[in-house]
Amino acid sequence: MQLWEKEVQTFISDRGFPCVGAKTALAAKEIDFYTAGSLFSGAHDERIRERIKAYIADCQNQKSQFRSFIVAFPETHAVDEEGFERGL
Repeated sequence: MQLWEKEVQTFISDRGFPCVGAKTALAAKEIDFYTAGSLFSGAHDERIRERIKAYIADCQNQKSQFRSFIVAFPETHAVDEEGFERGL
C-alpha cells in the first residue's frame, strides 16, 4: 500500500468526513486504488481505462452497493479546476 492510499483511508476514516458511502466502502475494503504518473501525460491512459472497465465489471458482478475507484497522479503539481480539466 502506498502512502497516498493510507492518507485517503485516514481522511475517509476521520469523524468529520461526512460521506457514509465512502466509509462503508472503506470498511468493506471496496475501494480500488491506482497510481498513475502525471495528469498531463497520456502514459497511463490505457491502463486507467482497463482498470475502470474491470472496476465496472466487478461492480456488476458483486452485490456491494458501496464501492469506489480512485486514481492518484502523484507527479502532478497542484492545479486549479481549469488546469485539472485540461489534464483530463
